[in-house]
Amino acid sequence: MKVNWLREEKGLTLIELLAGMTLTAIIMLMIFNVFISIQDQYSNQSAEAKQLFDVTYAAKIITKKMRTTEVEEVSESRSAIKFSDGKEFVYNSSNRSIVNEKNTTIATNIDRFYVEMKNDENGNRSVVLIIESPQKTVETEIVIRGGE
Repeated sequence: MKVNWLREEKGLTLIELLAGMTLTAIIMLMIFNVFISIQDQYSNQSAEAKQLFDVTYAAKIITKKMRTTEVEEVSESRSAIKFSDGKEFVYNSSNRSIVNEKNTTIATNIDRFYVEMKNDENGNRSVVLIIESPQKTVETEIVIRGGE
């Protein structure tokens, strides 16, 4: 007789319904937490990749300019470099960025921008460029040989 009673059961009890909803809520909460974690990780990695690109790009264009144009002046604070064609790159410490002569931002989130010119006894000049950021430091030294 009991077997027939189980077969005649129609619908769910309140306890079964609450248990099912609770399990569904727990699973949805775990999926949501994983999704939020992945989104945060993506945002952090995107910001780091942009920073690496900015530093590399700034170093590349300044180094290229140093190789093709004569350095006219390095500021006393060593945070700016000016070239003979009027181009210049200046470190703006208030917003931690490198800007060009048109006040266009080249790189952001820069901790240090340092340029130094050296002369040796053979008439060679070298320009040292250091750009530091939280993710990467770029250091370049270009030697301009003195000739006769």
